[in-house]
Amino acid sequence: MKKFKFPLQKVLEYNTHLQRKEKDILARMHLEYKALEAQLYALMQKYEQNKINYLESCAAGTSIINVSVLLRYLSELDEQIKRMRQKLKEAQEQIDRQTEKLVEVTKDKTKVEKLRESKLSKYLFEAQKHEELFIEEFVSYLNATAS
Repeated sequence: MKKFKFPLQKVLEYNTHLQRKEKDILARMHLEYKALEAQLYALMQKYEQNKINYLESCAAGTSIINVSVLLRYLSELDEQIKRMRQKLKEAQEQIDRQTEKLVEVTKDKTKVEKLRESKLSKYLFEAQKHEELFIEEFVSYLNATAS
């Protein structure tokens, strides 16, 4: 019997390649997201530290100009934090879209894999039947020649 050959093997290989590519993209997106989170954390730390400095300066009796500068700086840090949170939100939305894309590619690949398994199992069943028939004929031939 001839060797098993799956007619959609190239499609399966392409889907495997596509799945790997989409996984790599998703992993890169997760790394970028983590970097953005680290930046946000650093900004928040900076904000809190400067807020403490502002409160200490006010308690120590600093000038109005200093208070104004510190408040403006705190306001700018707050705006940076808001922008960073927006970037994080957009990055999460991109990750969600990429995850959906990966799920679709994986579904397509799984369909082809199941089809391949089905064809292979059918092929193996046919091969076993062919082998059993061959053995039966061989035994019949041996019995016929032995008599």
